[in-house]
Formats: sequence, C-alpha cells, structure tokens
Amino acid sequence: MTLASRIESLSAHRGTLINVAWAFGGNLIYAGCQWGMLIVLAKAGDPSFVGTYALALAIAAPVFNLSNLQLRGLQAADARGLYRFNEYLRLRILTNAGALIVLALTGAVNPEYRTVYLVLMLVTAAKLIESVSDVIFGLLQRNRNIRRIAISQAIKGTASVVSLGIGMKLAHSLELGVLLVALSWLAVLLFFDIPSKRLVIPGGLLDNMRVGADRKLRREWSLAVFAFPIAMVLAINSVAVNVPRYYLADSVGVMETGYYSSIAYIAVAIGVLTTAICTSILPSLADAFLTDKKLFLRYVSYALLVVFAVTLVSGVVSYEYGGLILTLLYKPDYARYADVLVVTAISAGIANMGAILGTAVTAANSYWPQVATSLVFLGCAYAGCIILIPKYGVLGASLAYGAALVVQLLAVAANLAWLFVHPTRNSQALHAEGAEHR
Repeated sequence: MTLASRIESLSAHRGTLINVAWAFGGNLIYAGCQWGMLIVLAKAGDPSFVGTYALALAIAAPVFNLSNLQLRGLQAADARGLYRFNEYLRLRILTNAGALIVLALTGAVNPEYRTVYLVLMLVTAAKLIESVSDVIFGLLQRNRNIRRIAISQAIKGTASVVSLGIGMKLAHSLELGVLLVALSWLAVLLFFDIPSKRLVIPGGLLDNMRVGADRKLRREWSLAVFAFPIAMVLAINSVAVNVPRYYLADSVGVMETGYYSSIAYIAVAIGVLTTAICTSILPSLADAFLTDKKLFLRYVSYALLVVFAVTLVSGVVSYEYGGLILTLLYKPDYARYADVLVVTAISAGIANMGAILGTAVTAANSYWPQVATSLVFLGCAYAGCIILIPKYGVLGASLAYGAALVVQLLAVAANLAWLFVHPTRNSQALHAEGAEHR
C-alpha cells in the first residue's frame, strides 16, 4: 500500500469514527429523552398511562414501518445514485397518506382500540411529521452529514420530554402532552431539518414535490416496488417486537403492559451505540460490498465486537443492580421485575448483534431473504407468548421475545453467509437494469 493510499484510508476511518461519535451522541440524547417520556408518564401517573401510550405506539409502529418503505436506509445505501431525493420524498408523502387512512380506520372500527383512539391519532400525527424528517435524514446520511442528524435528534428529543411534561403538569392529560410533542416535532422539521436539506439540495419541500406532466410518478412506483421487501421486513419485525404488548394487553391488562413496556424500553437505551454504528457505517458498507469484500467483513467484525462488549457489561450490571435501577428510574413497585430487566439486557445484546448483521445484509442489497427471516421471527415471538405469558406473565413476555431474537440472529447470520458462499449480483444492480435512468 502506497503512502497516499494509507493516508486516504486513515482519513476515511477518521471520518467514520467522527460520524459514529456524532450519531452516538444524537441517538443517546434522543433515546434517553424517549425513555424520559416513559419516566414522566410513570412518575406523573400510574402504569396505565405508560400502557396506553405504549399500546398506541405498538399499533402505529408496524403501519409506519411498512409505509416508510425504509427509504432512509435505501437512500443511504444507494451507492449507484439510482434515485433522486425528490423521488424519495414524493413516495414518502404518498405512503404517509395511506398510513393515516389505515390507522384512522383501524382505531375507529376496532372496539379494542377505541379507548386509546385519540392518543393513537395524536401519535399518528407525530409519526407523520417524523417520517418527513426521516427522509431528509436519509439524504444527509448518504452525504455523511451525520452531525446535522444528531443535532436534530437532540433538539427533538429534548422538546419531546419538555412538551409531554408540560401536558402532564398543566392538565394531567396524556392527550395534551402527545399533542404538544407533535407540535414540537413540526417546529424542528420547519426550522432545522428543512434548512439542513437545503445545505445539500436547494429549494423548499414544495419545490421538491413537483412532478412533470410526462412523469406520472413512474419512477416513484419503481422505487416502491424496489423498496417493498425491506419495508415488509421492518413491518413484520415491528409486529414481532410488539407481540408481547398485544398479548399482555389482551390477556392481562394495560397495567402489566405498562410495566413490560417501561422495562423493555431500556433495551433501546442499551442499543444506542449500535444504532449509531449502523447509521454511520451503512453507506461505507454499501460501497465496500461493491469494491472490497474484506473491508466489508472488517467493518462488520469490529461492530460485532463492540456490541458484544456492551452486552456483557449491561448484563452484569442488570444482574447485580436490577432492582435498584428500576426503583430509581420508575417507582419502587417496579423492583419486583428485576429478573425481567436481566432478560431484557441480554435480549438487547442479541437484538443489537442482529441489527449489525441486518445492516450488512441491507448494504449488500439482499432483501427478499430477510422477509423469510422476519416471518420466522414473528412466528417464534407469537408462539413464545402463547406458551410463556399465561404461566410467567411479564417475565414470560421477555423470555418469549428473547428466544425469538436468538432464532432471528441465527437466520440473519445464515443469510449473510449465503451471500458470500454463493456470490450473485445484488438486487440493486439487477433493479438498475430495469429502472429508468436519470
């Protein structure tokens, strides 16, 4: 390796580490603030507040994971530049309209969800705003501008906790709190995210929404077809993650769902570093898969080592101090679920290793095999809940989810190994042949 190539390699690694640091900081603040929202609800009311909010999120999340079509990740991994930002944005707006209709009808006609209908609609409004910011993040991520994403997340997360706290303090109202959260996210979109977009592409969002008369959204349809399998993966995974919440709410009640959701969210905090790593290395993985398979494997190996170390530490800390942690974070009555925290910490580590491998598979543009993996994950989660929740309650929900994650991790690892043992042209390259060139 020449001196010039060594300097270039070191510069690239330094840039990646800087982006990981920014992404870690942004995700840490954002996830901490989302967790803080649950703490506000738990301390200002009782577990039923947490249960209602968590159930509304559990209903909305799979719908938005499908309608979002993982456009942020596809943008970030679009090493060939197959689609413009305008096309990603227009498709996102169209699918958001579909998500709004589905959730409005689901909450209105299903008697089980009528008690959380207003909260569900307010959460839907917040998700609609967030999804527009998300597609802007995809543009910034592809251009390695992780700093602007991190700052946006920090502002949005802080505003979320403050807004929810004001709603609970002024009126002891979950509905008012969620409404204020949605309004704060709208302010961040208008006054920070859209200006961030202008640093890369000039013009406002309305300018980016215009379609020529001869276009008739043909390329948006092509992008939707391309993105559909990975969107299915996210939607199925979201359902699988929330199966314990659905089953607990139906068989035990909203109160136990609140306990489970509060503790389960700790897994998000444990996964902050993993999210930062995945966000930062996805574009590099996509490029490396096309040009340097050894570098691709090196990125994945380093990421897995970091995740394993975090899992080891979080597992030991949860085992030794689980009851104290839950008492300090929430209320003393949560301490009786210390064993659930231990299972949650271990499950989080398994999920994070699966996320690293899943990011690698996505960077390799292998999508349809991930659909099969997700269906297996969903089936295992559902079967585990049926078997374990009636006997072990909240602990059974955690055990069922953890067992399903083990199966998912093995399946994703097998998928990634298959890509190297049987090298084929990736789906993005195949799609490029049929796509209309810019």
